[in-house]
Amino acid sequence: MKLPVSQIQPEGTYFEGTCEEDIFNLQDKAVRTAGGTHYAIYAFPTDEGIAVSGKLHSPFELECTRCLTHFPYEVAIEEFNAEAPVTGDHFADLTETLREDILLALPGYPRCEMSTVEGWKCAAEGQFDQAQKGNEDTDDEKPSPWGALDGLGSPPQ
Repeated sequence: MKLPVSQIQPEGTYFEGTCEEDIFNLQDKAVRTAGGTHYAIYAFPTDEGIAVSGKLHSPFELECTRCLTHFPYEVAIEEFNAEAPVTGDHFADLTETLREDILLALPGYPRCEMSTVEGWKCAAEGQFDQAQKGNEDTDDEKPSPWGALDGLGSPPQ
């Protein structure tokens, strides 16, 4: 996303819109873009280029690590701040900074319950509850690995 420096006033200028360009170049099938990145930013000039602050929203489809189905997820960065130098064509390019900040905001192990769509249900909901319950019961019945040491007495004094 490039901002035209000639349109930025000395006191700052507000920009709002949607960047439809695919800036993510995702190779992983577990993460897919689901639309453009919406921005509402305030840009103002600095000695080295421009500084911006504002909000970013970008929709994705993530693969649930439990059920392996894709679910909708929106990255919302409410306090985006960045600086960018002015290039020879009198534009400030924020593409790499936008890309990095948004990708870092994605969850590492996404699960359906993280969906930004209210009421989204995981296909694996409840399937692992019985297995976890069974493991809890057997933990009490297992002999302690420290049991052999419990039979040793204290050293003579």
